Amino acid sequence: MKTLGLFFVALATLGSAACTKVDTFNCLQSAECLDGIVQGECEPGTLLCSFPDPACPSGKSYGEYAGDQANVCVGDGPGTTTDPSSSLSDSITATGTSNGSATTVDPTSGTTTAVDPTTTTSQTDPTLTTDPSTTTGVTCAALGEPCDNNCCGGPCTVCNGTCQAQPAEMGPQLCGAQCQTCSPQGECAVASAGQACAVNCDDIVLDSQTDGVTTTCRGYPSQELNATCNDGGECSPNPMECIGDAPTVIAQCDTVCVKDASLCVSGAIGVTLSDFCYLSDNSPDCKPTCSMDGLSSDKASCGATGTCEKEIVACGNYKCDPTSGICRTKCMKDTDCVSNKCQGSKCQP
Repeated sequence: MKTLGLFFVALATLGSAACTKVDTFNCLQSAECLDGIVQGECEPGTLLCSFPDPACPSGKSYGEYAGDQANVCVGDGPGTTTDPSSSLSDSITATGTSNGSATTVDPTSGTTTAVDPTTTTSQTDPTLTTDPSTTTGVTCAALGEPCDNNCCGGPCTVCNGTCQAQPAEMGPQLCGAQCQTCSPQGECAVASAGQACAVNCDDIVLDSQTDGVTTTCRGYPSQELNATCNDGGECSPNPMECIGDAPTVIAQCDTVCVKDASLCVSGAIGVTLSDFCYLSDNSPDCKPTCSMDGLSSDKASCGATGTCEKEIVACGNYKCDPTSGICRTKCMKDTDCVSNKCQGSKCQP
């Protein structure tokens, strides 16, 4: 059984006209961060959209509308970017410490050399290596401290001159689930049992029906239902309060395209078509088969609506392989060919 909280979705549109470009877009929630079909995240503290980026240590980088943070790895900032391919034994750049000085060490002699903090010229010498105790970087600001879009903490923090924790009631919107709350530390936390949450009755499974080749997961008629959060942080409605004699269809597909019928049990919440059915994909039961005479293949796969779609494909000089249900493209023996002639793995006319 799958349970999903109710998501609050806000749509933001970035408009453009000739000679006009939006350099910075501040989001309020992750639903506003879309790059084509790629779903991004609204980064807490910065309120900028990030997207998956395997080249970054954090696994994501800011999008093109993040102003001076555009394409910068999330978690990086001025003075913190590092080229992981470089070796400290090959080259270094002298780095200032908190007291304005820097040091380098000659590995051949062990001599430590001070660097003049008044100079701005980078020094590169393959015989030098850094003293790791002197490296510094931009750190995030704690709650109550002045910030520059770099607050520590979770999704419930925001930079308004100083880092602040969002109100507890913003939890469902910022954390993505109804039974979440914002803690005083700016983190997402499980809401107390008994906190109110809202569910529509047509999100709750009433039962499942199989009629011929079609399996349907049904819900109650649409009706808002007041519910409460349970100890596990899930919205726990009482389906008995959902009344009506005209059930709605939650998900419906060919029986051979059903992915997981066990999801469709009474009381389950938030079951969707993609959970219940194979969509635009092969399933164990909706699969190619050979015609009775073995001269064609009946291709089959589940369509975008969970319907088992078939297409007859003639096999030409080759016979259909009964194991896979697909036309052969080479022969191993004469009987693999319509002409009963197999030469060099090719069927002869």
